[in-house]
Amino acid sequence: MRVSKQRAWWAMAAAVGVAIGGLVYRLPAEEPADRKDAPPARGANADAAVKKAILEDARQVYEMNQKRYRALEGPVVVEDTYLWSVRWLEAELDLAADAAAKTAALKGHLERMREVEKMAANQAKAGQGRQSDAVAGHYHRTRAELWLARGEIK
Repeated sequence: MRVSKQRAWWAMAAAVGVAIGGLVYRLPAEEPADRKDAPPARGANADAAVKKAILEDARQVYEMNQKRYRALEGPVVVEDTYLWSVRWLEAELDLAADAAAKTAALKGHLERMREVEKMAANQAKAGQGRQSDAVAGHYHRTRAELWLARGEIK
C-alpha cells in the first residue's frame, strides 16, 4: 500500500513538472528580426537614438501583426493592433520637429485605423471574427479622426 502511494505521488509530481514545462517552453512563432543596435550614445544624440529605436520597434511590430492578419493566420486582434499603432504614433509625435510632422503622424495613424476597421468588419461579416472587434475598429478609427481634428492625442 505504501509503495502505491509513493508511486502515485511521484506520478503526480512528474505530471505537474511536465505541465509547467509545457507552459514555460514555447516555440517562437516567427524568427526575430536581425537587429543592429547602435552602441550607446551620450547626451542629445542618445535621446534621439533611443526615440528612433522606439519608433522603429513599434512600426515593426505593427507591420508584422498586419502581415500575419493578411496571411489569414488568425482574425485581427483590434486592441493589439490599435495599441501598436498608438505606440508608433506616440514615437512619431515625440520625434516631430514641427506641426507638419505632427499632422503627418496623426494622418498615418488614421490611415492605419481605417485599414484595421475595414479588416475587422470584413472578418466579422465572413464569420471569421467577432462583431465586437468590428465595432472596436470603428471606435478607434473615429478616435483617430478626432485626434487629427484636434491636432493632438488625448
